[in-house]
Amino acid sequence: NVVENLEEDTLFMSGRISDGVITDVNGKWDEILGYEGSQLLGLKYDRKDLMHHDELARTKNIQKLLKASQTLKEVRYSTIQRWKHGITGKYVVLSMVAYVNMDEDRIDTLYWKLHRKSQESPYAP
Repeated sequence: NVVENLEEDTLFMSGRISDGVITDVNGKWDEILGYEGSQLLGLKYDRKDLMHHDELARTKNIQKLLKASQTLKEVRYSTIQRWKHGITGKYVVLSMVAYVNMDEDRIDTLYWKLHRKSQESPYAP
């Protein structure tokens, strides 16, 4: 069932835009990325030990633009990110959809693991 697979592979993360601190997580972080959810709470989501440096630079740029904006209050965006697996150190490719509410200083993000057809990664670290 497609819906069941979506729910099983979905990761949720909530955090603050102002300081990038993770405030809530849900999903099978341990199975997909090798982290217990409780390990991530209180950490910054924009860290080089979690995210590939290319995605980290884009994430910090988006944060900078959002913080500087006087008119944007709510934003939705999607992208693909590479996160480092907490045990293997290999990058896991995730599709991401984020909802940002500047008035609440909050970003809610859903992630889905993307599965490759071939073993050879187009995203070498």
